[in-house]
Amino acid sequence: MAEKVAMINVELDKPCRECGKMGACQNGLCMTCTGKHITGKLQWKIGDKTMKACIDTLQSLLWEHHAEINRAYTLNPGELVINLKLKIGITDRGTNEVEGGIAFVIEKLKDDTDAVTVDEKQEDLFR
Repeated sequence: MAEKVAMINVELDKPCRECGKMGACQNGLCMTCTGKHITGKLQWKIGDKTMKACIDTLQSLLWEHHAEINRAYTLNPGELVINLKLKIGITDRGTNEVEGGIAFVIEKLKDDTDAVTVDEKQEDLFR
């Protein structure tokens, strides 16, 4: 069986389309910029540390509002919706920032009114 060999051709008189340094490969980039692209694509933007911060943030919100959650469920057993919000942003330093939010209704109140019909063209007789 023939052995396959990978080959990279570098044109020393061709500039890199990204940094301008002479010595571009078939992709138009020099070896340095090609390496940066490869490692940049493989690097996780949201890695294990950010995921742990997300989990900790949401868990902290749930424990912080445990009493209110219990009260809401006690007032309306069997039906409690808790909305959790998670925002992942980036700081000026290039690090990830995690913010969380929680929302639920403590006392269930639902009330609808009857529809009111309004005709702006009709004159008011009782003015």
